[in-house]
Amino acid sequence: MTIKANTMDATTYVLETTSPGSILNMTSMNMTNPFGNKYNMILKIRFFALGCIIPIGLVFNSLAFIVLVPSKMRHRTTGHYLIGLAVADNIALIGMVLF
Repeated sequence: MTIKANTMDATTYVLETTSPGSILNMTSMNMTNPFGNKYNMILKIRFFALGCIIPIGLVFNSLAFIVLVPSKMRHRTTGHYLIGLAVADNIALIGMVLF
């Protein structure tokens, strides 16, 4: 006997079993989200916040890279660190978009 959970909506799950005549066949359980509507609001805020943070981050990290590469600072350890940080941050921001 296997039990699979099918999502009907955000708060209700239906349990089904593969064996006929089982007690749990199509039993509905109300498993409410402890955060309620706050969870949906958090997801909306995250969506819009990332929509602002990612483009701004890409622009300013690219600007930092463009400014630091031709400067005299690139010959110092701090310059190497800042250039690497700008590149790594851009890669992380692009990864957030893709995944």
